Amino acid sequence: MLRLIVLTAATPLLLRADDQKEAYSPSKTVVVIDKAAPIMASEKTLASVPAGTVLVYTKEEGNWLLIPRFGGWLKRDNSLPLERGEEHFTQLIKVQPSSAAFHYRGTVRLQGGQFAEAAADFTEAAKLDPKSSSPLVNRGIAKTGLGDVAGARVDFDRALELAPKDPFALVHRATLSIEENNLPSAKTDVALLLEVAPQSVEGFNCRGLIHLRENKLDEAIADFSKAIEIFPQFSGAYLNRGTARYAKREFEAALKDYASAQQFDPNNIRAFNDAAWLLATCPDEGVRNPKLAVQLAEQTDAMSDLPVGNFLDTLAAAYAADGRFEDAIEAADHALKLMPEADKPPTVLRLEKYRQKKAHIEEPSVTAPVTPAP
Repeated sequence: MLRLIVLTAATPLLLRADDQKEAYSPSKTVVVIDKAAPIMASEKTLASVPAGTVLVYTKEEGNWLLIPRFGGWLKRDNSLPLERGEEHFTQLIKVQPSSAAFHYRGTVRLQGGQFAEAAADFTEAAKLDPKSSSPLVNRGIAKTGLGDVAGARVDFDRALELAPKDPFALVHRATLSIEENNLPSAKTDVALLLEVAPQSVEGFNCRGLIHLRENKLDEAIADFSKAIEIFPQFSGAYLNRGTARYAKREFEAALKDYASAQQFDPNNIRAFNDAAWLLATCPDEGVRNPKLAVQLAEQTDAMSDLPVGNFLDTLAAAYAADGRFEDAIEAADHALKLMPEADKPPTVLRLEKYRQKKAHIEEPSVTAPVTPAP
């Protein structure tokens, strides 16, 4: 159970608007098709982004897209909506198969959750360019999505044999190590990452997550704050800093971080789920808001393509907090049908509470989830 995002009635709530004008990309995500697409601010070039890069934008102004990752604008003509990227690169592959074309199509498929297809594309890219580390790193990410953690580590290791100081490979191997609770390995990779890239937001975020796992909350907050200082739109760093502050029972400070996390990523389904959980179960009665918890939990369920056990578990807790115990029992029963066996015991205990017409209250704990890089 992820229990990280908090919003109260006094905190801005970002609702999903269905009546907005048609966007260039429905997901507000594009893939760069120009070899070196500039990110501009006024007449200054802030960055040059290679083809195949997937970017999220937050605003459209004529032919320009605002890219928060760089704090500047990308010309729309230099990109395609993510929804059209796979078709575009497939046509390129038909005309002239190349490592780059397979790699770019794999990146698009990876973004869309097509992990097996993405892994196959990265394999072809690696065959055509065996000295490049990037296809191996991305194949490792795809394998992680497929649950092949051992295979992912092999790919990250091989990538770092080819390029020992590749920041991209270091951050993803460190992230995998954190997920496996292999903190010594994660620390080694993060130390090297921050040595070769001292302003790496991913490096500070990873180091903060290590501190969270070690329950060093002040150190974690300092690292997440540094990541935010470097990249003020980094939603994941706000989430993680909120986690640390929540664990310290600094609820008001956590509220501000959670609101910022949603502001910079309003489609972050975890933000809605975790907000609902905290609002339903927080030990501070002044923070609990059952009706808003129900609203957020129902939004989470609506945003998910398929029913998810943890999300339904949160919905059940929200219903119970609001006194809707029959609805809570139904949601918890549904959650248990979807959950893996290892995750079921806490939900079973909560279900018994709901049957006794009791809400669930929970003390803060450090869960230290791993958030994606920006």
